[in-house]
Amino acid sequence: MRRLLGSALIALAGSLSPLHAQAAEHERTLTDAIGVVKGATCLDEQRLEAEVRTWLGRDRVAPNVRVLVRGDAANPSSVEFWISHGRETRSRRFDRLPAGCDDAHAALGLAIALAIDANVLRRFVDLGPESRPIREVTFEIGGGHEVVPGYSLGGMVGVEHSIFDWLSARADVLASFSWNQSVAGTTGAFDALLVAATLRACVGGEPLGDVRVELCTGAGAGAIHSQGEHYTVSHGATGAWVGAASGLRLSFVLGIPWVVDLDMIVPIYAPAFRVDRGSNGSLYREPSPAGVLVDLGPALKF
Repeated sequence: MRRLLGSALIALAGSLSPLHAQAAEHERTLTDAIGVVKGATCLDEQRLEAEVRTWLGRDRVAPNVRVLVRGDAANPSSVEFWISHGRETRSRRFDRLPAGCDDAHAALGLAIALAIDANVLRRFVDLGPESRPIREVTFEIGGGHEVVPGYSLGGMVGVEHSIFDWLSARADVLASFSWNQSVAGTTGAFDALLVAATLRACVGGEPLGDVRVELCTGAGAGAIHSQGEHYTVSHGATGAWVGAASGLRLSFVLGIPWVVDLDMIVPIYAPAFRVDRGSNGSLYREPSPAGVLVDLGPALKF
């Protein structure tokens, strides 16, 4: 019979000797707390103690904890263990241990560790990598070129929602405004404002530690408004806008979380800017086939 078997049985029966009461002032090592009768199983006391130690993250337990493991005398896959916390004793039986000895020790070691400390799994979760926020709300300002004619200023407000660590969905509302633009062959000028909503899918990861890199692509729709100035007759016009948006997003922490977006905006449908010259016909400034936006701003994580 293995060491401490007799004393373990006495403790499991609920009787405490004066020696036990004196030892209660100190923590007990797992070697002292665990006793194993292997029976027909492949269980090894030292290997089982090592598994319990791994799951618990320590090699000592409360002084009133005792564990007795007894394998079935005939069935190599059947085992039962008793655990006592002072005068309270509980038992659990396994009729189908994993076939491999390594797996059997790991499974039984986890069960014993959980019986000793129910917070074992929480400790492993807490030590794991921090998961990405479910939501990220961004507020950005920036500028562009040829998203609307010429150079522009604007901003973007968006929400990013994590689906997996490598995949997220992103929705943004962007605005871009340019002023004092011209149509070749005319003397007036016009301002242009684009307001659009985009929906994109983003894939990426964190190759630089705290810096996250994502590639985002999708489409958007909105309206573009222009207002003429210094023409013989000046008026404004609004037209529908549909386009594709693809780009690179960098997320990092510098005091607070920040995002930087570098996007290419490609109009699929956009109105031309027209100047009527009466009997001389009309002159047009066609939208650019592609534009670039650069935006920077803080992010709120939830």
